[in-house]
Amino acid sequence: MSRQLLMSVDNQEGLSRNAKGKATRQRIVESAVEFFHAQGVDGTGVEQILRQAGAGKSQFYQHFSTKDALVCEVAVWWEHRLCASMEDKDQTA
Repeated sequence: MSRQLLMSVDNQEGLSRNAKGKATRQRIVESAVEFFHAQGVDGTGVEQILRQAGAGKSQFYQHFSTKDALVCEVAVWWEHRLCASMEDKDQTA
């Protein structure tokens, strides 16, 4: 195989891993949103979130340094959702 072709294959694998990583992160955040809403932050364990998200601890720590970091990400998720909702209302008014 040519060097250029090998580099192209490596780049595609990197993109695939990056897409999988983003999907895993999104599943973790969405699972956390559900659990935090239903049980509160203190009543929710990281293990519960990971089990529902289909992710492991190593994947969790690739994306979040602590549970508190995940809580902050969930707050950002809610902020984006709220802003999108407000924009939708402005467009229909």
